[in-house]
Formats: sequence, C-alpha cells, structure tokens
Amino acid sequence: MRTWLTPERRNLIALAGAWAVLMWVVFATRPLMPIDELRYASVAWEMWLRGDLLVPHLNGQPYSHKPPLLFWLIDAGWLVFGVSELWTRLVAPLFGVITVLAMPSMFRLVWPERPERAAIAPWILFGALLWTVVGTVTMFDMLNALFALGAVAGLVLVWRGRHAAGWAAFGLCVGLGILAKGPVILVYALPPLLLAPWWLRGQGVHWWRWASGAAGALALGAVVALAWAIPAGFAGGDEYRAAILWGQTAGRVSESFAHARAIWWYLPLLPLALFPWLLWPRVWRGLRRLWRTDDPGLRLCIAWAGGGLVILSLVSGKQPHYLIPLLPAVALIVAATLPEPARRPGRDLLIPGAATVLVGAGIAGLVAWIQAGPGLAALDLPEFAVNISVLCGAAIAAGGAVAILWRQRNTTRVVMVLAAQSLVIVSALHLFAIKPVAFAYDLRPAAVFIREAVREGRQIAFTNEYHGQLHFLGRIDTPFRVLSPGAAMGWGQANPRARIVLVTEDAPPGWTGFMFVQPYRGRILTVWTGDTLSAYLSNELRLRRAAEEAAAAGG
Repeated sequence: MRTWLTPERRNLIALAGAWAVLMWVVFATRPLMPIDELRYASVAWEMWLRGDLLVPHLNGQPYSHKPPLLFWLIDAGWLVFGVSELWTRLVAPLFGVITVLAMPSMFRLVWPERPERAAIAPWILFGALLWTVVGTVTMFDMLNALFALGAVAGLVLVWRGRHAAGWAAFGLCVGLGILAKGPVILVYALPPLLLAPWWLRGQGVHWWRWASGAAGALALGAVVALAWAIPAGFAGGDEYRAAILWGQTAGRVSESFAHARAIWWYLPLLPLALFPWLLWPRVWRGLRRLWRTDDPGLRLCIAWAGGGLVILSLVSGKQPHYLIPLLPAVALIVAATLPEPARRPGRDLLIPGAATVLVGAGIAGLVAWIQAGPGLAALDLPEFAVNISVLCGAAIAAGGAVAILWRQRNTTRVVMVLAAQSLVIVSALHLFAIKPVAFAYDLRPAAVFIREAVREGRQIAFTNEYHGQLHFLGRIDTPFRVLSPGAAMGWGQANPRARIVLVTEDAPPGWTGFMFVQPYRGRILTVWTGDTLSAYLSNELRLRRAAEEAAAAGG
C-alpha cells in the first residue's frame, strides 16, 4: 500500500514549516514598516472603507502608483477573516511560498526525464538571501515572481505540445502581473518569449503558429489588465486615467535609458542576492555546462534570467527587489546543473560556511564598536542603535559553523543546510538587531493618539508630506491635510483645536508645547495643537531671521 507521505511531500512540508518559522520570527519582532508597508496597508484600508474596487485611494486622493491586485487580495482576506494586521502582512509572503512550493512541478515540466533533481530546486530558491529577505515584506515583487513563473510555465506547455493551455496560462499570468505591478511583468515574460528561436532551436517548432499564439496570449493579457484599467480610468477622472494608462507604461519607458544608476549596478549585488549559492564551488562546477549547452530547458532559463537582467540594467530606476522574479530561473539552472558530490565530500561546504562565520564575526565586531560609542558618531547612527545585540553576529557565525562541520553526501540535505544559512541570517537580524530598535519604527502609539483626536471631531494635519503611515494602524476614516511648515503656521492659528503632526530631526529645544512625542526612524514625531504649533513655528522663524541678520551684520 502506497503511503501518502512520500519523500517529495515530506520535502514540501519541511519547506512550509521553515517558512512558517521564519514568518513567526518576523511578525514577532518587526512591525509594519514605514513607509512602504504602511502605505500599501492604508491604500487597502481606504479601498475597504470606500467599497471602491476600481480606484485605490491614499489619504482621500486617487493612488495611481500601483495597480489594485494586492489591495484586492488584502480586502478579500478581511472580508473572510475580518480586518487584521496579520492577514495584511501575510498576502505577499504567501505568494512567495506558493512560488517556492511550485518549483518541483516547474522543474519536472522543464526536465521530465530528471525528476530526482526536482526536490532541490525549491530549497535553492528559498535559500537565496534576497528571496529570504523580500519574502517577508508586504511588497509586489512576490506576486510578480509567481506570475513570471506561471508565464514561463505556459511557454513550456506550448513547447510540450499543449498549445491552448500554454498560451492561456501565459496570457493570464501577464494580465495578472500587470494588475499586480504594472507592465514590468513584461521584463520577465518577454525575453523567453522573444528568444524562443534560440532556446527551442532544433525542436521542430512551427514559428508562424508560435507567433500567432504569442499575439493571442498578449492580447489576452491586455484584456485582463484593461478590464480594470478602462473603467477605473473613467471612474478616477482625467488625471488618474492618464497616470494609469500612460504613466505606468510609456511614461516610464521613455525614461528607461536615463541611467540614474550605472548599467552595471546590479552586478555587485548578485553575490549578496544569490548568497550562499555563488560561494559554493559545486555550483560553479555545474555552471560550466552553460557555455555550450544544447539543453533547451537551460537555454530557456538563461533567456529568462539573462534577458531580464539586461533589461533591468538598462532601466534607470534600479532596486535590489526588482531581481526577485528572475530568481526562480536561477534556482532551476542551479538545480539542473549541480554535480553530484565527490566520493569524500569532507570540505564541500567549507567556503559558504566560512563566509557565514565571517559575516557573523563582522556583525558582532561592528555591534561591539557601536556599543562602545565611537561607531555611533562614525556611522551617523541614532542613539537607539546601541540596543542591537552582539548575539546577532554570534548566531549567524554559529549557523556557518554548522555548515562547515556538516558531513553528508545526500545532495538534498546539503542544499537544505545551505539554505538554512540565509534563514539563520534573516532570523538573527530580526531577533537581535531589528527587535531592539523596532520601537523607533512602530507608529501604533501615534496612530492610536490621532485616532482618539479624530473621534473627538478634531481636524488633523501632517506637515511636509504624508504617505499613509497612520491610517491603517489607527483605523482612521478621514483624510489628513498635508501642509508645508509655512502653511501650517497660518492654518494652526486659524484652527487652534486641530492636531498637527510634525516630524523633526531632533526634539524641539526648550519647547514642551506638544501633546505627544515618539521616536520615528531616527527622528522625532510630535503632535501639537494648532495654536501651539503656530506659536512654535513663528518663534522658530523669528530666531532664524535674527540669526541671519546677525550673520549679515557680522559679515
């Protein structure tokens, strides 16, 4: 009798368990972080309050910077489970773990003749340090990673002869990717599509049929995206319509060759993004196969990862997390090319393990230097940085020591040990570095204070700029005014009972007129009544003018 708990299912359960432990550590140690996580939570919150699924809003204004899929998913969970921070933080990471758990199926689809290697592909992806970090954050890249994987899987289905299902999967995933983060999904989906004559060379593909299928799939993707964009554009007005139909597409493409960051900017990041895999000699021995490979599956993954990296390098705006949807391709390449261990694998993990030990020792030394005093000034760190514990570095070094001492020839278990290096690093950073300073990033006290003011019927204003940091945390249902300091001075005088939020580099010297104060990202967040802030700003303006006049007289 066949048992349900096969080795593959045990492997996937272990993966899901490792992910659950990581997420528990993250949620127990880190709040929703300003600015991005709180911004997206507040956009979902305003969508929930308005019941408007077409036009996302932030602080009462249409929010055109991102499409609505993430916000829809957050709101759908709230409909089932109730409004909660837990579900808000789980949505994006769930897409990440689903992508990881789908990797064995993707591997078998590309290489059906090599099912024994499918078990290591998800661990390679899960253990890539950039993936481990970004996989804990409420952002859009994990959604795009799953849709990129689905689009490429559709191309493989077409290659295997399942044309209708393949093109439908490709088009649907492109459309969903556009709804997740805009047309950037094409950066990951188009290179393997357009380079098909190279990676499918000699496979007997009818290229006219391929081209017509591709056109139909892209049309399907456009239909999926436009099914939201067109009604949303009319509902949101001319400015919003121009932003989502032009600013998300051609407007960004027109700036793609400006090179705000150098074309090579991603290259130095790759060793960190792909830690610990690029430090493992066995990976490099396997990658030598790529230079003259005639394997269509490997060429497909090269087109996916390499083509996407080239396009991202040409685009002016560059961020590390833009690489996330390319990492499944890298994981497939490493899993497919990784050679079997030597007969005596005694030092197989020496280099990546030693690197982890050195990273841990370096962090421990840096923290000790900061705690001793000189590091604060030298690195221009806020005072609360002394709360970081040297145990952070010690835990990381211990994880590296385990890898060095590991004696195991089973490839899957060795890969699991290496993947654990990234999990140890991220967990240690959260437990011993982020948790001790989390109070400076946790805006719940300020949000609760402002919520009470709103319930009292007071007007609320935020100086300089506001990114939705308080609305979801305080479950606030009215927009804030956003004022420059000069405008806040006059508005506060006219609205003495209002509450005005002011963020300053340091606590206002010698002034105790504010009603609330808390640390905020190395600065100080204060809440004032309108009249006291007006008086404070007026006094500051007089002092500044007096100093300027004295300097002019002295000159």
